[in-house]
Amino acid sequence: MHIIKLDATASTNAFLKDLWQEEKPEDETVVWTRQQYGGRGQQGAEWRSEAGKNLTFSILKYFKGLEVQQQFVLNIAVSLAIQQALKDLKIPDVSIKWPNDIMSGSRKICGILIENIVKAKEIRVSVIGIGLNVNQEDFGMLERASSLRLITGMSYDLDSLIILIIKHLQSKLRTVTSDTFPTLRTSYEEMLYRIELPSTFVLPDGTKFIGVIRGITNTGRLKVGTEDGLLEFSVKEIRLLN
Repeated sequence: MHIIKLDATASTNAFLKDLWQEEKPEDETVVWTRQQYGGRGQQGAEWRSEAGKNLTFSILKYFKGLEVQQQFVLNIAVSLAIQQALKDLKIPDVSIKWPNDIMSGSRKICGILIENIVKAKEIRVSVIGIGLNVNQEDFGMLERASSLRLITGMSYDLDSLIILIIKHLQSKLRTVTSDTFPTLRTSYEEMLYRIELPSTFVLPDGTKFIGVIRGITNTGRLKVGTEDGLLEFSVKEIRLLN
């Protein structure tokens, strides 16, 4: 495991992608920064993190034969790895908000951004960005954000915590192939936030409706039961409000 520590950078994902272009670093290289001032989440959402209080890092992973249509297996593997690490820390009521936010109760504590480099319909390189709220206590107007400290009342050593998470990531990512989706899918669905509960969703045009999360498809689309039947949605087609 090779960890590159930075004092500050706009984005650990961007730094690691640039490094890959220039040097082709070793598999499972990690870039970890004390301060990330341009972090992004799903669909370009900004990820704000107070300097020196949270974990903001990215890990590089090489693959052979991982078909691009099976790319959601990476979301599953990474989400389950972080969930397991938080379970080790006895963080309560941890779940995965589709596609890959990590929740404690109804509060978001971790965001994941996965960017893949594809060649000949196969994922060759994946850059996996993790933003975990650890010791931060003030999130301003972000009412649904929380941190490990706010949840447990404890302070956490970031050096020990990142090693724990990386070990779980390594364990899960080393098993990923185009054939591992069915195996991991059941575990992922069991951990889905608000699965089988009536929830409010919103469409891109602002339309709201009540539905029930039933699981995911073989390509990672969300299955939602509605009065019109079972519908399927991609990440950009729906948002869960509660």
